[in-house]
Amino acid sequence: MYIKKIFYQSGIYGIGVFFTSLAGFMLLPIYTRYLSVGEFGELSLILAAIFFLQYILNMGIYGGFMMRYFDLDAAKSQKRLISTVMIFYISFLSCVSILIILFRSSLSVLLIGRVDILVLLSVLIITVSETLFTLPTLMFRIKESAIKFTIINISKSAGVVVSVFIALKIFNGGIAGALFAQMAVGVVFTALAYMLIVKQYIFCFDAKELWISFKLGLPILIIMVAFWFIDYANRFIVKYFLTLESLAIYSFGFKVGQLILFLVTTFQTLWQPLMFKIFKAKDAKRIFSDIFTYLVMALFFGALAISIFSNELISIFSTKKYIQATSIVPMAVMTYTLFGIYYFLQTPLILKKRLYLIASLSCFAAVLNIILSFLLVPLLRIEGAIIATFITYFLLVIVMFVIAQRNYKIPYDYAGLGKILLSASIIFLLANSIALRGIFNIIVFKITLLFLFFILLWVLRFFNKGEIAYIKDRIISLQEFIQK
Repeated sequence: MYIKKIFYQSGIYGIGVFFTSLAGFMLLPIYTRYLSVGEFGELSLILAAIFFLQYILNMGIYGGFMMRYFDLDAAKSQKRLISTVMIFYISFLSCVSILIILFRSSLSVLLIGRVDILVLLSVLIITVSETLFTLPTLMFRIKESAIKFTIINISKSAGVVVSVFIALKIFNGGIAGALFAQMAVGVVFTALAYMLIVKQYIFCFDAKELWISFKLGLPILIIMVAFWFIDYANRFIVKYFLTLESLAIYSFGFKVGQLILFLVTTFQTLWQPLMFKIFKAKDAKRIFSDIFTYLVMALFFGALAISIFSNELISIFSTKKYIQATSIVPMAVMTYTLFGIYYFLQTPLILKKRLYLIASLSCFAAVLNIILSFLLVPLLRIEGAIIATFITYFLLVIVMFVIAQRNYKIPYDYAGLGKILLSASIIFLLANSIALRGIFNIIVFKITLLFLFFILLWVLRFFNKGEIAYIKDRIISLQEFIQK
C-alpha cells in the first residue's frame, strides 16, 4: 500500500521537483555561454552564500514546524501554528532586511569582495523570498496537494530560466543581471504561493508554539549548517589554493554530478510527512526495509545513467572550456548517491526525535570534510575537493547505519542490496572497459547497458514473483498499446 502510494505521489511530486532541478541545470548552459569562466566561478560562490544565508534565516523552525504540526490533532491548533510561523518569519525577515540595507556597503565587500549594491540587494531579496516560499510548499506536501505543488514549481522554474536568459542574452547584465532576474521571479511566486494557502491560516500568534517549533528545529538548523560546510565550504578552499577558473570547473562538474539529487529531492519531498504515518503502522519496519531497497535501486540506476552519459551531459550543458569537469562527475554522482542513502538511514533517529545526535554527527562530518579538503586540494587540485566530500559521506553512511540500527533495528534486505551493488558494479566496469566509435554506436551501447542493469537484477532473482508478474503485465499492456 505505502509502496504504491510512494510511487504514485512521487510521480506527481517528481514532476514539480524535476522542473525545479531542471531549472538549475538549464541555467548551466546559459551561465557557461554568457558569463566568463571567472564570472561563473564568482557566481558559484555567491549562490553558495545565498544557501548559507537561507539556512541561517530558516533557523530550523520549519523543521520543528513539520514535527509539531503532526503532534497537533485539532485543525484549529494546526492553523494557529501555521499563522504563528508565517507572522514570525515575515516580521523577522523584515527586520533583517532593514539591517542589511543600513550596512549595505560593508556587507557587500564581505560577501563579494567589492561594493555592488544591486548584487547585495538581489542576494538579500532572493534569500528572503526563498525562505518565505518554504512554508507554502511545506503545506502543499502536508496536505498532499501534489498538483498545486507541481504547478507552482514548474511555473517558477520556467520563469527563472527565461528571465535569466533574457538578462544575460539580451541585456548582457552579467552576474548582477542574473541575480536580479531570479529575485524578481522569486518575489512574484512567493506572493502567489501564500495566496494558495490562504485558507490554512487564521492570523494569530502563539509565542509558546513558536518556542516549541524553535526547540524542535534547533538541531535541524545545526544539521543544515553542517551540511552546507560539507557541500560548499571546499569551494572557498579551492579558490584559496587554486583560481576562480578552477573553481568554475569544479562547481560545474559538481553540479552535473548533483543530477542524482533529482531522485533524492523527489523522495525527500514525499518522505518527510509520510514517514511519520508509516511509523504508526503495525508492520512499519518491513515497510521501511522495502522502501529502502527500492530507493537504493533507483539511486544506483540514476548514478549509472549520469556516470555513463557524463561526457554527453558536459557537452550539452557547457562549452569546451569545462571539459576538465569529466574527471569529477562520476565521483560527485556517487557522493550524492551516498547522501540519498544517508538521508533514509537517519529516519529512525528523526522519528524518535534524536536530532541532537544527528546534529553532532553532522558537525563531526563537516569538520572532517574541511580538514580533508585542506589536505587534498593542494595535492590533487579540484579532484581532491570531491574526493574529500566522497570520503566524508562514505564514513557518514557507515556511522549513521550503526547508530540508527541500535536505536531502531530495521530488517534490511542485505541480499537484495548486494545484488543491486553487484549489478551496478558490472555495468560500470563494462561502460569503462569497452570503447566504441561513432556517436550512434556509443549512445546505443550506453542505453543497452542501462537496460542490462535490470536484466542482471532479474537474473539474480532480485524481483519476487509478484513483481515479475506485474512487470510482465506492464510489458504486455505496452505492446498492445503500440500495436493499436
